[in-house]
Amino acid sequence: AKGGTILLDEIDALEPVHQAKLLRVLETGEFEPVGSNETHQTTARTIVASNVCLETLVRRGEFRQDLFFRLNQMKFELPPLRERTRTVVPLALELIEECAREGNIELRGVDPSLLEAICTYQWPGNIRELRNEVRRCVLFARDGIVRPGSLSTAIAAQVAKACQHASQVDVPTGLAGSIAISEQQAIETMLKTQNYNRAATARALGISRVTLYNKIRRYGIRVDGPEET
Repeated sequence: AKGGTILLDEIDALEPVHQAKLLRVLETGEFEPVGSNETHQTTARTIVASNVCLETLVRRGEFRQDLFFRLNQMKFELPPLRERTRTVVPLALELIEECAREGNIELRGVDPSLLEAICTYQWPGNIRELRNEVRRCVLFARDGIVRPGSLSTAIAAQVAKACQHASQVDVPTGLAGSIAISEQQAIETMLKTQNYNRAATARALGISRVTLYNKIRRYGIRVDGPEET
C-alpha cells in the first residue's frame, strides 16, 4: 500500500472499534497486519465512499466525529440516479454494451419499452441496481433484442404499461450508435436549458468545457449562443 490508493466503500457501516483503528492509520500511517505484532508504515492515499450522510451519523453518535473531520478533506457529492434522469438512458445503453461484451453476446437492438421503464423507475439502488437489472436483461435476450421481460418485480408494473405503447425496434447503427445518439440529444437539450451557455452546460453535464466542445464538434451540434470569453 505504499504510494497507492485505498478505496473503502460503505464507510458508514464501519463498526466503532474499527473506526478507531482507521483513525490511527490515517493520523500516523501505522498499522499491524492481522496475526502480527509488527508495526508497518503506509503512505497510501485513502478514499472513502458512503451512500449515507456521515454528518447525520455523527449527530446520532453512530460515527466518530474526529474520524469524520479527518476524512472530510475533499468531498464529492454524486446525485442519485433519480435526480439525473437525463443520464439514465445513456448509462443503461453503455452498461448493455459492456455486459454484452463481457458475456460475448451478440445483440441487434433494444426494445424501446425497456428504455421507457428505465427512465420512469426511481432506482433506489442506484448504479448497482441498474447494472444488475441490465445484466439480467442482456443474459436473457432472445434473437439479439434486449427486452424488459427479465426486469425484477419492482419495475414490472411500469414495464407492463410501457410495453402497451412501444413496439420492438432494431438499432441499425448498433449499441455504440445508440449511445452516441442519446448523448447528442442530452447535450442539445442541456444547451437549450442553459441558454446555450457552454460553461453552464458543461457543469450541468458533469464534464469539462474542452470535452463539451469536442463533443459539439463531433456530433455537429449547432450552437446559437455566443462563445464565452
